[in-house]
Amino acid sequence: MSFIRSMEHLAPRNLLHGLATSAALLSIFSIAVIMIFEVVSRYFLKSPLGWNVYLIERYLMIGMVFLGLSYTHRTKSHVAVDVIFNNMTGVGKKIANIISIAVILAVLLLVIWGGVASSYDSWLLGESPPPGGSSLPWPTWTWKALIPLGASVMALDVIGECFGNKKS
Repeated sequence: MSFIRSMEHLAPRNLLHGLATSAALLSIFSIAVIMIFEVVSRYFLKSPLGWNVYLIERYLMIGMVFLGLSYTHRTKSHVAVDVIFNNMTGVGKKIANIISIAVILAVLLLVIWGGVASSYDSWLLGESPPPGGSSLPWPTWTWKALIPLGASVMALDVIGECFGNKKS
């Protein structure tokens, strides 16, 4: 039994959580490095990068937010208004938790469904920024896919929490 517990971190849900968290951290670090490089390039070399804004707003910020959802949920780092919750009884807290989990899952499922639909449509249409409209002419489905991916990892965490596996 202790062997199974020691291998728990290798469960697919935990591996996905670790990969998503690592990607979110890499996004944050990349934003910082690119912005430092942009400042040096713009003010000291008099040659701005040009591609940094698109990369940061389309990929890195979306990755940071949506791939970081799972980590934020697992570590309870999200904003919570618990004035009412703390004054509830045990049964009231259980009911409030069930309602909040149902609402979270419903919203995540809508985000996943909408994100997959949008990514798929972009892929089918071969959607990309118009010529000259962006310094990075990458297909738009690539950044749109980060949204349902991050929401899916968080949904797996919420579902896993429902079944009693609350370990990070």
